[in-house]
Amino acid sequence: MGRFNATQAKNVFFKGFRERIKRSPWFQGKYDATQESMKFDKGITVHSGHSEREAWEGYNTLVVILDEISGFAVENNTGHTQSKTAEDIYKMYNGSLSSRFPDYGKLLLLSFPRYKNDFIQKRYDEVVAQKEIVIRSADLVVNPDLPEDFPGNTINVEWEEDHIISYREARVFALKRPTWEVNPTRQLQEYTQDFYKDMQDALSRFACMPPDSIDAFFKSRTKIETAFNQTSWAISEDGVVADWFKPVDEKQYYIHVDLAQKIDRCALSLAHVEEWVLVSIGTNYKEYQPKVVVDAIRWWTPSSTEAVNFAEVREFILDLFRLGFNIKMVTFDRWNSKGMMDELSAYGIKTELLSVGKKHYQDLSLILTEERLTGPANEILIEELLQLRVIRDRVDHPRKGSKDLSDAVTGAVYNAIARTPKEINKTIEVHTYDMLKDERKPSKSRPGGSINPPRKPPQDLEDFLADIDVI
Repeated sequence: MGRFNATQAKNVFFKGFRERIKRSPWFQGKYDATQESMKFDKGITVHSGHSEREAWEGYNTLVVILDEISGFAVENNTGHTQSKTAEDIYKMYNGSLSSRFPDYGKLLLLSFPRYKNDFIQKRYDEVVAQKEIVIRSADLVVNPDLPEDFPGNTINVEWEEDHIISYREARVFALKRPTWEVNPTRQLQEYTQDFYKDMQDALSRFACMPPDSIDAFFKSRTKIETAFNQTSWAISEDGVVADWFKPVDEKQYYIHVDLAQKIDRCALSLAHVEEWVLVSIGTNYKEYQPKVVVDAIRWWTPSSTEAVNFAEVREFILDLFRLGFNIKMVTFDRWNSKGMMDELSAYGIKTELLSVGKKHYQDLSLILTEERLTGPANEILIEELLQLRVIRDRVDHPRKGSKDLSDAVTGAVYNAIARTPKEINKTIEVHTYDMLKDERKPSKSRPGGSINPPRKPPQDLEDFLADIDVI
């Protein structure tokens, strides 16, 4: 039996197991117990394991339960060569069971998903070939002492249920359902306060519908996709400028360049303030805030044999300048930027250094939340933004991710916000936006309709568990 740390393994799961054995008359006199194991007759021992333990490989295991497997480490960031990730532990036990008990060994993975495509979700997707997705919803009353029609006293919860049709692998059973569907002692209404206080966290814990990233900086995919929704790109992926893309008179344009040459993408973004609007700050105060347009995103991807040619980046900026765009400032990160800054300055284009950090991402988050940003529907950018995490008080990407486009866009938006003068003498729009607690939009249901919650676990789950030797 395994949990993702020693405290949980000993005090949460194994303590409860040990107490049940102690209270069972049938087991009296048939075991010896320690803090981390219970030895039964016929040479069977139940161990309390955890992901921090190094040497589990030598155990002759018959049944392994990896509880809260999604809480195990995804990456080895400890510097310890023997530190185990979820993938390492799964492979180790799966191989051990296959070699010792290929006919009877069982490996159980239990967890709620922490974020999309975490370990248990990836393993689930690997084994499921076909499934039917059913969308369910319910209205929950927040405070039963108030009338149901009292403003804000009802929240709507919408979740997905998977009904598996076939598997890719033999001898596998998978189940992904809400807690109140598989546990007949619990009701959806019991979780009303959890959904009210933190809809996304409750959907993850109780309905297997996690956010895009653990510790995600941007919490709402909906807000990001609402902002970056322009399907007609001003500049194509290979740098071709659309015929309709022209500079707007009196508008000031700003560029940020995230330079890279051999490994990461080199990315550039162009943005401007479209107009100033009045936004409510609190109850009685309004303030002028900018509406920003991300006009274009351009990137260069190095190959295994060819680095990014910085001359192409410089010429692209000069092409925009020659087309008549009033480029007020081009900023660069610090890496290898001095040469290009000097070259652009020779054309009269102002340049500065800008290291995009948490403050600039906070500005982007605010303008996204208040729906004051518009840009191209770029999937690379959207996925980069959704994968960003807060790591040691800075915004960064996971080890295998990137943030080249997101840094370029964030820098350009910041430049436009910080450097464009307010135009408060013109007619000003009063800006309102939708600040919903629940911004999730699950995909539409496939045919199949609603399924009533079972009063006991599904029969195929009972049959599968019946084959497991209880130890």
